[in-house]
Amino acid sequence: MATKPKEVPCEEVIDCIDELHFWLVSRNLAKRNVGALKASFDVLYRYPDESRVENVVARCIHELDEFLVAEQRRAKALQAPHLQHLNDEDKSLLFDAGPEVETDKAIRAFEPKLAHLKRLLEQVAMRKVLRTKLKGFDDAVVSATRTETRVFAECAFEQLELAQRKLAIVLEAFQTMCPALPEHELTLSGWRKLERSVRKRLRAAGYEAAIAERAR
Repeated sequence: MATKPKEVPCEEVIDCIDELHFWLVSRNLAKRNVGALKASFDVLYRYPDESRVENVVARCIHELDEFLVAEQRRAKALQAPHLQHLNDEDKSLLFDAGPEVETDKAIRAFEPKLAHLKRLLEQVAMRKVLRTKLKGFDDAVVSATRTETRVFAECAFEQLELAQRKLAIVLEAFQTMCPALPEHELTLSGWRKLERSVRKRLRAAGYEAAIAERAR
């Protein structure tokens, strides 16, 4: 029996939004009485450059707010009278997109692997010809090796390109079957991934949390 996914700790999401909101307030980029989401839109309008820390903070607030609202909507839906009779498995079917998200990631993971494989094949083909030269074979042998290697390499490249086209068809079919997948699962695991992503982007932008009581 599968383990039931743990719920999103909404208090942590709210705390993170509050922290970033106060950062804007502490730098006179927003007023205390203006909500975090509204403040983030104002900052994005004033700082469109995505490399600026102000822009990064505002975009993170927007992303966190979207996640929080989606979780609150899901939690509210679960309380609907007509869903109270459903067991956990049926509720998971309605609200858990985990398997769909995992499928999307698995399909997309093939593309960089195929590109990497093509680069490796190109390297191996070149090394084979160079190795033949280093072994002291005459020009005729080297030329024959180069021709033979090119034939097999091009055959391999054609098959890789075919695989890439088929993969694109698989992804298109999947996206048609399961459109608008959430970027992050509405679970504790999904929240942790989003939190790590937000913190990583903030650090890269030079963000330092303001040391003071957070805006409420």
